[in-house]
Amino acid sequence: MTAIENVTPAHASWDLAQLATLRGSHDLVLIPERVEMSPDGAVTAIFREETQDLRAAALEAGLTVAIAAPAEAKIGILDEYSGDWIVPLLLEDGVWAIYVSLIADWISKRAFDRGPKATVKVRLVRIEGANAEVREIEGTPEEVDAVLRRLEPGTGTPPGA
Repeated sequence: MTAIENVTPAHASWDLAQLATLRGSHDLVLIPERVEMSPDGAVTAIFREETQDLRAAALEAGLTVAIAAPAEAKIGILDEYSGDWIVPLLLEDGVWAIYVSLIADWISKRAFDRGPKATVKVRLVRIEGANAEVREIEGTPEEVDAVLRRLEPGTGTPPGA
């Protein structure tokens, strides 16, 4: 089996101007799954449970990390049961520069705990002007690793495509 790749539009709640600013000043940008507003106006940025773990690993490696949440937002945790392991949303720019040294290792260590048939989903957000899209790559840790390693840094496409 090979990894499955899908591209979808970005979530409407994301502040693309904020993401563009953060990508210029941080090695890794972690993006919420969604941003919600309660009836009383309270804003919550919902992140995957594993986001803090990836953030800590990046900081330990000496990288700068941004959490792309609105300034007024409380941080919420998305805690869902799934046989799949979904990596927190990452801003595409800069991911390849740190992929080998951090993200691949982080995925392999955690996927090992889930067994040999673990499914991993990596989602990368690409911003081009006023538009954004999410590229999702799903497969075994080895399949996802192979797809990410063949992508040209900064483009999200195979070299020469």
